[in-house]
Amino acid sequence: MDERVGHLLVSVANLYYLQHRTQAQIAERLRISRPHISRLLKRARQEGVVTISIRSPFEHAPALSEELAGLFPLRDVVVVPSGEDTVSRVAEAAAAYLSSRLRRDAVLGVSWGRTVRLVVDSLTRESHRHIEVVPLVGGMGSVGDEIHANEIARRAAMRVGGRYYVLNAPALAETSRAQATLVRDPAVRDILGRARRAEVALVGIGGIVPGSTLVKSGYLKSDDLRGLKAAGAVGDICSRYFCLDGSRCPSSLDTRVVGIELQDLRRVPWTVAVAAGGEKAAAILGALRGGYINVLITDEATARLVLRLAQGGAPRPRSVRPVTGPRAGLLA
Repeated sequence: MDERVGHLLVSVANLYYLQHRTQAQIAERLRISRPHISRLLKRARQEGVVTISIRSPFEHAPALSEELAGLFPLRDVVVVPSGEDTVSRVAEAAAAYLSSRLRRDAVLGVSWGRTVRLVVDSLTRESHRHIEVVPLVGGMGSVGDEIHANEIARRAAMRVGGRYYVLNAPALAETSRAQATLVRDPAVRDILGRARRAEVALVGIGGIVPGSTLVKSGYLKSDDLRGLKAAGAVGDICSRYFCLDGSRCPSSLDTRVVGIELQDLRRVPWTVAVAAGGEKAAAILGALRGGYINVLITDEATARLVLRLAQGGAPRPRSVRPVTGPRAGLLA
């Protein structure tokens, strides 16, 4: 390579990659046309003056991801390091996943919860996606305004650009009769219909623990928790409870939920679940065995616990969601 050309390549590469100047600014400074700058940058890469490497912060545990993907019908698995601020790390990974995959004009369904809220707040601000964001389940009352599915839908639409819909109903109606009345309301029926047509769903996975959001919000009492545990429930998605083998948990609470059904989640092309913490391991395993999710984003310690439970002789899944079907056109 000619020495003069070499110096020019280094100069252009330094201005562009290290000083973060635009091609137009470099062209003006060096008195070279912008197309020429573009050609010089391309040549700098070809000549080895510039080398680009990409290291994903989520690739530290590929063996765990592969093992989970081998056991369950998952389309993607992201495992992040455990440690301080694990939940925040998982939320950031989920936000990065959605940002890279969610296509323009997609319909995104969101559940409620603190982790889902963290994911949405971690999304990169954009304005060109033109997506529709729909709540998958009703709200958590005044105690949970900040983690209400409606509020999460609003924040997601603001972050990535688009419009959002509001589901004006509680997550759990007072009675089964009240629930039946609510779901017959045309506005509620319309939102739930849109939710069932979502191309992508972002959901959290709840555990059967005293500190769960449903308990804190006052929807569930200690007697309810005992009843769920006695029925074999290990977790919930969108306030729908399931057992360790993935089967739907028989509970009177289910008839009071205003939201999509577990079987609806199986029909969503991409259901992205975000969950972290050892107390969620059994719930994650139940969700995987039930086929209610096909993308899992979790942390390393939780992934190990899920695998340990799965290999410990627990019941096999009664039903799983299919993974066949076209991938193109939904996410890019």
